[in-house]
Amino acid sequence: MILTQIIVFYSQYYEYLNLKIMGKTWTVVQHQFQIFSTLFAVPLNIFLIFLIIKKSPKALGSYKYLLAYTSFFEIVYSIVNLIGAPCFYSHGSAIIMFIETENSIFSPLILNIFNSLYCGTFGTVLGLFSIQFIYRYLVSIRSEWLISFRPSRIYIWFSFPLLSGLTWSFTTYFLATQSDLKTKYLETHVLHDLDVNIHKTVYLGLLLFPKNSNGTRYIHVESVIVNSIENLSLSISWFVILYFGIKCYLEMRKSMDQSLAHRKLQRQLFIALVIQTMIPLVLLHIPVFFYYLLAIIEINCGIFGGIITITIALYPAIDPLPNFFIIKNYRLAIKQYFCLTKRSETFQIRTIRSRSGSGLDRKATLTSSINAISRTNF
Repeated sequence: MILTQIIVFYSQYYEYLNLKIMGKTWTVVQHQFQIFSTLFAVPLNIFLIFLIIKKSPKALGSYKYLLAYTSFFEIVYSIVNLIGAPCFYSHGSAIIMFIETENSIFSPLILNIFNSLYCGTFGTVLGLFSIQFIYRYLVSIRSEWLISFRPSRIYIWFSFPLLSGLTWSFTTYFLATQSDLKTKYLETHVLHDLDVNIHKTVYLGLLLFPKNSNGTRYIHVESVIVNSIENLSLSISWFVILYFGIKCYLEMRKSMDQSLAHRKLQRQLFIALVIQTMIPLVLLHIPVFFYYLLAIIEINCGIFGGIITITIALYPAIDPLPNFFIIKNYRLAIKQYFCLTKRSETFQIRTIRSRSGSGLDRKATLTSSINAISRTNF
């Protein structure tokens, strides 16, 4: 009873909003958000890569390569999003991601490739964070596997997110491609809701429950295969993140034999990583989950699919921010570069060798950073 009332209210509210913002206005707003996001995402990630190269503490080790790799990917992600400028739309059991071809400088073939690459970047996101959680756990237990993250071997780890992304790209390009069945099902609805002629677009999408000539619903096998592969990929990534994230957290709590400075750095990196992982969860995966859910139960998403276009576009602009504010070295560097502090004195790291009573050499590393801030505390 309650579910029925919710569906009725949603349908009435959908029709109301559809009258208010129907036509190309809504797609224009989505494109503006894509441009806005790219203008912020590219310089922010370039600046983060600069900080990673110049201001990372030595204790960061090979993790800086993972951070730089993630930022570089987010730059590519933003550019693909800007060039392709795909929009999401859903009606009934159909969900598509379309690009208008009418005013584009690229051919439909190139736009379709960008569309599939866009799907691939979506599939790569969680793979990147999965690798970072694995690394953080290996650091916490001082595993011998850390040798595999050295510059000469780290490309092996880099390849796993790329393979996940390529799987998404090829799957959608060949199995979720444009078809007469999907076009006929959607053309009147896309024209009514968005004032877009679907014949002047390229799109990738699923039609889960089409009807045959007798009006009987059936399961579209190719759409189910695509959906299953994508869900399997996401499930594996989330399992890795949760498993190694929990184990890393437990190890950090009981690792008292490490220096205070080292524990603080590891805590900062872990917190930044957790927040960075929550950003794609909120902006990408939860909206897309409900997007698929509405298609499965055949509730029209329509113009609300554009919200997903906006949240996905915002992801690469927001994701680097936790590193700026949480990791101390980067935070202090930003204050220095933007003159947020008037004086800063930093003592260089010194290595002091001392000999214990047993005759064994030990290294004691003294790190002292004093920041004098006049009157204002940041």
